[in-house]
Amino acid sequence: MALPHLFPDASGRSDSRRGTGRHERPSRLVRSRRPKVAQAFGPLLTREAALAIVEKAEFLDERLVRFRRGAFPPTKSKSPTGARVLQAWQRSYSPNDTDAFHRRLAWDGLDEPFVEAAWAETVGPPGDEAGAWTSWLEAFGHEAIVWERELETGHPQDSKPAQELTLLESEPARPFLELWLPFVRAARRRLEVIIPERLNDAVAQALMRQWTGELARVAELAAYAAYSELVATERDGRGDTKYRDFVHGLLAKGLIPLFGAYPALARQTAILAETWVRTTGELLQRVEADRDAIAKAFASGTDPGELVAVETGLSDPHHGGGRVFSLRFRSGLKVVYKPRDLRLERAYNELLHWAKKCGLEPSPKALRVLVRSGYGWVEHVEHRGPKSEEAVREYFRQAGAITCFAHLLRAKDLHMENLIATAVGPVLVDTEMLCQPITAAPGNADSPQEWLSRESCLETGILSLLHRAGDGRLHDLGGLKGCGDFVTPGKRRVWHGVGTDSLRLLEEAERAPHAKNRVFFGESLQRPERFATEMREGFEAAYRFLSRRREELITPGGPLSSFAACNTRVIFRSSVQYALLQYVLAQPRYQQVGWLRSVVIDSLNRDARVKKDPPSLWRVVAAERSALERLDIPRFELPTTATEVALEEGDRLSGHFALSGFDAVMERARSLSEADLSWQLACLDASLSSSVDSRFGACLASSETSPSGDGSNFMDHARWIGDELLERARSEGGRLSWHHLDARGPSRPDGEPGRLQLYDGAVGIGLLFAALAATDGHPRWKTAAGDVTRTIRDAIERSDVWDRLGEKGIGACEGIGSLVYGLTWMGKLASESNSIELARRSAALLSPSRIRCDHRHDIMSGAAGALLALLTLHREDGDPLWLALASESGRHLLSAATTGNDGTTSWVSADGRHLAGFAHGAAGIAYALSRLYLHTGEDALLDTVRSAHSFERRLFSGSPGNWPVVDESGNTGHTMIAWCHGAPGVGLARALSLDVIEDDAVLREIDVAMSTTRHPVRQRSDHICCGNMGRSDALLTVGLRLERPELVDAAASVARGVNEMARETGRFSLPSTEFAFQTFLPGFFRGLAGIGYQLVRLAHPTKLPSIPGFEIDLNGAAPERAQPARNAIR
Repeated sequence: MALPHLFPDASGRSDSRRGTGRHERPSRLVRSRRPKVAQAFGPLLTREAALAIVEKAEFLDERLVRFRRGAFPPTKSKSPTGARVLQAWQRSYSPNDTDAFHRRLAWDGLDEPFVEAAWAETVGPPGDEAGAWTSWLEAFGHEAIVWERELETGHPQDSKPAQELTLLESEPARPFLELWLPFVRAARRRLEVIIPERLNDAVAQALMRQWTGELARVAELAAYAAYSELVATERDGRGDTKYRDFVHGLLAKGLIPLFGAYPALARQTAILAETWVRTTGELLQRVEADRDAIAKAFASGTDPGELVAVETGLSDPHHGGGRVFSLRFRSGLKVVYKPRDLRLERAYNELLHWAKKCGLEPSPKALRVLVRSGYGWVEHVEHRGPKSEEAVREYFRQAGAITCFAHLLRAKDLHMENLIATAVGPVLVDTEMLCQPITAAPGNADSPQEWLSRESCLETGILSLLHRAGDGRLHDLGGLKGCGDFVTPGKRRVWHGVGTDSLRLLEEAERAPHAKNRVFFGESLQRPERFATEMREGFEAAYRFLSRRREELITPGGPLSSFAACNTRVIFRSSVQYALLQYVLAQPRYQQVGWLRSVVIDSLNRDARVKKDPPSLWRVVAAERSALERLDIPRFELPTTATEVALEEGDRLSGHFALSGFDAVMERARSLSEADLSWQLACLDASLSSSVDSRFGACLASSETSPSGDGSNFMDHARWIGDELLERARSEGGRLSWHHLDARGPSRPDGEPGRLQLYDGAVGIGLLFAALAATDGHPRWKTAAGDVTRTIRDAIERSDVWDRLGEKGIGACEGIGSLVYGLTWMGKLASESNSIELARRSAALLSPSRIRCDHRHDIMSGAAGALLALLTLHREDGDPLWLALASESGRHLLSAATTGNDGTTSWVSADGRHLAGFAHGAAGIAYALSRLYLHTGEDALLDTVRSAHSFERRLFSGSPGNWPVVDESGNTGHTMIAWCHGAPGVGLARALSLDVIEDDAVLREIDVAMSTTRHPVRQRSDHICCGNMGRSDALLTVGLRLERPELVDAAASVARGVNEMARETGRFSLPSTEFAFQTFLPGFFRGLAGIGYQLVRLAHPTKLPSIPGFEIDLNGAAPERAQPARNAIR
């Protein structure tokens, strides 16, 4: 059949009238002599049947708005449908938490009676205007009947069915193409009204396949369900005809049974058809309307000729199905069509052009951009590799320069699909997220991680953008480091037996394709880590260039001014989450009624169920749901000069952004400086020093379990860590320091206070060396411990260090107390008197006034930690001053305690929360007070310990067997199985306090805590704070204290798993930021030193204290006054 007008002949023959010179619009083809399908039959759906489908397909908000605006008579009868809506909605949003669901309804001005009443029988079907989309169902059905007759006869008047189907085939093969062809025909006829001219065969075929693929993704599972039902019921053994009978039967009935069974699907097909007609028509009309402008912008004024190829599916659908296309013309010209405002992309490329004109070297390639109203055209670039070794080096110099420009422009989300490697350098092909607004006032970061992400050049994602893949492994999606070819979180459908009765469906893990950002020289992949020097040179050159021209940049009318007239995209949720949800919603059970799809979409908001008040982004929820209901991926944008985001129907998101993107860029331009350049280069160096493929440089002594048992194996891995630390250390004059990147940014070997403390600084590293010195005996460990001590001594000689260290707190992990505790144990384990002397100097700074000024209170950085540190030093040298200061810390904690309405005791954290747990909460503070009670015997201490235990019992959640983390609003939903928060730390604190309080409640808590600690899924990080080795320490310490060998065995089992994975990957698993993968963090609680220390302790459990438990003595030794209590317990 000659497909009329727009589409090619089914035989694939070309139109001989097409030329290659100046484009001439082809003549309109003669219309098909076959009568219009719409005139061949009467209506397939009665008005009542159509409105019934419309009513069932209504979205949740449509129904609620119609009910609110209507004048429907009240009813006292219950609505079964309304009850099902509420049940499904709560199950999606907050299973088993009715209160949370009621709060959620109230945030939208709803309650259960209102929602239920909206589905009462007195609420009739929607009006005719709401069912306009059912005209598509008529069109589909009429085309289906005609198509079925053509298939049945095999000799239609003017069609070749097999050849027509061939136009829709794709790889891999999909079933039910026979069902989808009527949809294609119906949409094609409406498109011909807009675009009557005929297209090139390849272009038409690509557009039809795009439409068919989108339809199949939505509808094929419902068709398969209907087919499977037929196969299950027909057992007459008629041979291999069931598939054919199913297809012909459904077509002959005009597809009405499918629409009747799946009204929501019926609406989806209409949405997709309307979208395809509109967006395809816009594309083709815009090509013709802009032909002269395209020729001028991209082809030196030469007409590019006929459009001969279209590459579809280059983006997610946004704003009514708009997608990016790549177009090729007869002349060979290629351009990229983007159906969105391209002023931001033009501004970026004009800035690059200005930089090149002003002499910047290396100068990244600037693309040509043609901006139209609401859409535009961009120069196409090919994925090709550099032609010489020098060109490779130049490539990475340009990459460094682009990283600098992206940093200046506060870019975000520059992942591997947004950068293409070309023969002349890297090119950013999607810059829709430049000029990102700031969510909090500059300089007031909520945490070190937030501060890093706002101030580091790594925040753009152009280097690294870490992603947890479907196989649980970390993969890098960064614009320069990402490679693709990993297992995604999604699934893909794989069909077998297509077109036969043996049709069956399997799901397979989907793999990301290889990205076009990869740089090849010949056949060899060139990694940015190998060209760190060139990256550094390019970044530094661009930074100095921009810094020299700072005034020109920020002057009104200067190179940055054009960014003020642009819009920027903002992302509130990963597009991956949207795509995964759309995949789930394609299941037939979600295609029967529209409201069910709507409430399932609310599962995206489950994190809000623990909130007492609506989250700051709650206004976005309705816009997200509306987009997803219409098969779009939600997309939000705002002017670069604004802080409010326009949503649907005049709604606006206000208050979330504090500084506009343009103002943020101007602020960054003004802040360019040599100090900032040094900081950014350090970030760059640290990021380029490791990747997801990095391994330790040091050698592991044995690669398998030692024949002498776990102890030897644990020591081998501990020595491996120790050697890696020594290999990476900077040694100068008997002093050791380490260069690395953590949540606070790159370290500097200048004695900064944050790099001295136990939590993540030099003291923690020294503890590992001291532990190895005490157990392994090799002299290098004692030497290393002494070198660390000298490093700390030299640093604290600086006049301002003590004050700056005091700003970190006085706790046992962070601040002055951490030096006291860590140096005391370093000295004891390594027989190092200098360390003990430094501990005394540090303790002397914990004056009563400094203690009384503490507002953190906890073990981590507050008075509870200082108390334990002082008691540890007192145990070592017996100086009564340290006990007096510990008692002062105890009094401060008693005075700071708050009593709740239930009479229980807790403490307010630095951020205003009442927390459970060891590091930050009541468990750790109570444990510290119990240690002081052993020395003083004050009843007030013991009473407070008991009351704090009662507070934590009130928070305990029996279902997960854990103590939840309390958020800023007092909500308790999130739980962790970690030393810092959750069961391991609570159980540890209780067990270490048994010499003071032992009752049935405490013993039950320890049992529950250790049961929870023993049996979680292996955590992703191995470190002490909130990783596997923190669990191992809690199990070991409690097992030793309670003489429970099964807990000691469990501790060893956790460590064996850690070691096995480390041998496989060549490194331990450390916490990484979103923008930097970590293979080397030397610190104790979040780094290698703590992992190594726990391995040594597992091999020699009686020789080392539990540092996470902040034990004062080895093996739980207690002062004399505590011995009677301990003996009684025994």
